[in-house]
Amino acid sequence: MYLQAQELKFNTLTKEGLLDRQSILCITQDEQGRIIFGGQRQLFYFDSYHIDKLNLDKYLDKEDIYIEHLITNEENKLFIGSREKLLIYDLFTKSLVENGNKPWSVEIPVLKLEKIHNQIYLLSQNGLYTIDSHNDSYKATRRLKIDNPHNLTHIANDRYIIANHNGIYEITIKGTEIKYVRN
Repeated sequence: MYLQAQELKFNTLTKEGLLDRQSILCITQDEQGRIIFGGQRQLFYFDSYHIDKLNLDKYLDKEDIYIEHLITNEENKLFIGSREKLLIYDLFTKSLVENGNKPWSVEIPVLKLEKIHNQIYLLSQNGLYTIDSHNDSYKATRRLKIDNPHNLTHIANDRYIIANHNGIYEITIKGTEIKYVRN
């Protein structure tokens, strides 16, 4: 019997020097294992050796809007959510995904981002959205009108639970169709 050892090294990342003295509001991991931190209006990538930084000030309109939600898809696109909008960043090209000559964005306040079975779901004040891609083009479509959903959880096959301040609902998602099952 042979065992392989893997050298593991842990570093402590602090705000001093490394993360520009910012509060970190969200964390995700990409397909290559890099850790991505969202701090106020900046992104930080940590690849176990060094940290790279991207400033999103010019893409977030209001000064009090911060990056609060991050999630990646299988194409290594980083979905960046704030209380103002959703942006998409390409982790391979290290640039924002564009629509024409400007960054792709959708003016929807993001309460939460979820990835279930490689589908990106956006929970917003006025409902549940899917973010669909086709040939590097993206579209946000509201699939379910529900006030302030807090969470979306897959429970079995095409059945999901979605919760808001009024209760917990079972829904079915089949392709692009979403239906309430019961409250």
